[in-house]
Amino acid sequence: MNAAASCSLNFILLDLFEPLTSYNVSDAKNLHDKLFNESSYNKLFRPDNQVTVYARYNLQYLNSVALENFGAERTIRISSAGVLRWEPVAVLSTSCAMIVAYFPFDKQECSIELASFAIPSNAVNLIFASKPVHLGLHDANGDWEVLNTNYRSLKIYEGEVYFSILKFELVIKRLPGHYLLIVILPTILTAVLTFVTFFLPLKSGTRIGYIVTVVLALVVLLTLFADTIPSAARYPSILVAIFTVTLGMAFLLIIITIFVMRLYNKPKNYSAPKFMHSMVRKIRKLKSKLKLKFKCRARRINHLKEQPIEDGRPTDEIRSGEESLPLKPYSNQEIAEFFDNFLFVVFTVLYILILASAPVVATIWSNNSKAN
Repeated sequence: MNAAASCSLNFILLDLFEPLTSYNVSDAKNLHDKLFNESSYNKLFRPDNQVTVYARYNLQYLNSVALENFGAERTIRISSAGVLRWEPVAVLSTSCAMIVAYFPFDKQECSIELASFAIPSNAVNLIFASKPVHLGLHDANGDWEVLNTNYRSLKIYEGEVYFSILKFELVIKRLPGHYLLIVILPTILTAVLTFVTFFLPLKSGTRIGYIVTVVLALVVLLTLFADTIPSAARYPSILVAIFTVTLGMAFLLIIITIFVMRLYNKPKNYSAPKFMHSMVRKIRKLKSKLKLKFKCRARRINHLKEQPIEDGRPTDEIRSGEESLPLKPYSNQEIAEFFDNFLFVVFTVLYILILASAPVVATIWSNNSKAN
C-alpha cells in the first residue's frame, strides 16, 4: 500500500446525436436500429481520436492516460432519431494522490476526468447522462466505503477553441477495523508496558532487562507493520509519528533506568554531586509550597526528609531551627528513589503532551498537503 489510490471505470456509455443519420423506420423494413461495425460507416461515425483519462486531487496532482483508438472494436448503433450509441466497454485504471495524515481514519477525495482534445466542443460536446455515476455494479470493498459521488462539466480554452471535460468525483472512507486490531491495539499495549518499568523495585536487576525486552518488541512490531501503513514522501501518517515517538521514549527510558540503577548501586562512600542534592531540596520545597497553596494532601516520601518534625511545635520555630542546622546529605539510595519517582512523573506528562498534540500536528500536515 502506498500513497496512491487506484480507481477504475468499468464501462462507459456514449450517445452521439447526428441529425444527418436519421431515417424512417418504414424505409428500413421494420428494423428499429442499424448496426455498423468496422466498416466505412463506423469509421465515419465513431470519434477517431484519443480519449484522455485524467485523475486529479484538489486540482494539484494530475495523472493522465491517453488511449489510442479507444473503443475501435465496438459497434455503433444508429437509431431512427439520429442517435448514435457507442458503448466502448473497457476498464480504465488511474490513480489519485492520497493524504494519509489521519490514517487509518482518513477520507479521500479522488477525481477522474474524461476529455478528448482532438475534437473541439463545437464538433463534439461531452455531456452527462441522466445517471452519470452508477454504483449498481459496485462491489463492496473491505478497505474502503464510498460516501459520496459528484460530477460536473468543465471547459478548457485554447485560443478561440474550447474543449469539454467530464469530471467525476468520488469521496471514499477507509474502514479502520483491521488496523485497529492488527496495528494500533498491539502497539498501545506494548507502549503501556514501558510504564510498568517504574513499578519494578530498584533492588532487583530485572528492570533493565525488562525495558530492553519491551523495546525489542516495539521494534519487531514496527517492522511487521511497515508494509501495512501507507507511505508518504512529505507528510507521513500521524500514526507513524506516534509509533516513532513511542520507540524514542522507550529508548529514553533505557537511559533513565541505567542512570537510576547506577546511582542506587553506588557504594556508601560515594557521594552524589551537589547539584543532585540541591535539586532534590528545591523540588521538595516547591512541592511543600504547592501543598500549602492548594491545601491538598499529597503522598510524602519519608526517607527524603532532612529533619524529623516533632508534633506540637510551631511551624515558624521548625523552619528557623531547620535553617540554623546544617543540611544533612542524602544517601545514594534516597536520591535514586527520588529521581525514579520524579522522572516517572516527567516521563508520563511528556508522553501525554505528545499524544495530545498529535491531532494538531495531523491537521497541520493535512492542510499543508492540500496546499501543496
